[in-house]
Amino acid sequence: KTDSVTIKVNPLPNAAVIPNSPVCFNSFISIGAAKVTGSNYSWTSSPIGFTSTLANPAVSPTAQTTYYLTETVSATGCVKTDSVKISINPQPSASVAAISAVCPGTAVHIGAAPVSGNTYSWISSPKGFTSTSSDPVVSPTSTTSYTLTETITATGCSKSNSITATV
Repeated sequence: KTDSVTIKVNPLPNAAVIPNSPVCFNSFISIGAAKVTGSNYSWTSSPIGFTSTLANPAVSPTAQTTYYLTETVSATGCVKTDSVKISINPQPSASVAAISAVCPGTAVHIGAAPVSGNTYSWISSPKGFTSTSSDPVVSPTSTTSYTLTETITATGCSKSNSITATV
């Protein structure tokens, strides 16, 4: 006599993560995918410190971090894992000059030498001064703060720094 049995193989979940990606310091990136009804999610990280039960959490690592996802289908118990490594792009230096006090109307440099591939944006407080130079010259007649935002064009990573010219 011959007998047969049918075995149903349940599908594995996707455990979808984004490709390994760089991110700018202090920026957020979503690392998963849309939630699948009936699935549970468990995220951990290396170095340790991050956990989440969301399908698509946003993270902002301060150092290169690998995130591990375990997705479990509630109805079948099928489990799949995957991981994504998020690295940190370097920040520009946003270098400003070291000045303390100047006489009214005295011309002073407030920045530094340019870095190839970077862009510069200066604003002042009180308002009235703007520049795209890495090292503009200003002649304040009253105490003024100048804020530089330097951006690395290739990555979009930026950093700001301020200097106050006390008159």
